[in-house]
Amino acid sequence: MKFILSIIFIIPFLSISQNILKKKYCGNYLGSIPAYKMEDGKMIVEVDSVSIQIEFLKDGTVNYTIGNTKDHGTYNVEFTTDSFILISAKLENQKADEKMKLYLKDKHLEREGIYPQPEGRLVKLKE
Repeated sequence: MKFILSIIFIIPFLSISQNILKKKYCGNYLGSIPAYKMEDGKMIVEVDSVSIQIEFLKDGTVNYTIGNTKDHGTYNVEFTTDSFILISAKLENQKADEKMKLYLKDKHLEREGIYPQPEGRLVKLKE
């Protein structure tokens, strides 16, 4: 009897502890990082807008394409609310983690820009 009760309580906790996206949220998201200006100490440098594509895979890995630069790594669901999922991604060629919010209602993704980059908005591609 104790064994059955322990299984009933353990199984829900195992499903909660999974830190990857549900299958319906995995896939390709496409958008752009808007143009911005930054100061390098001596002059102001203008950075053009660039396309960005993020692919979340079911195994917890992520593929990034920003302009012509590709990178990959792993992602982790930090927490979930009724309206969005906060995602953190660790890329191999980047020291700072990427932070993103996946809005559940319309399945769009907002990527927090790493200073001085502005936020980028991406939409899920139909597959």
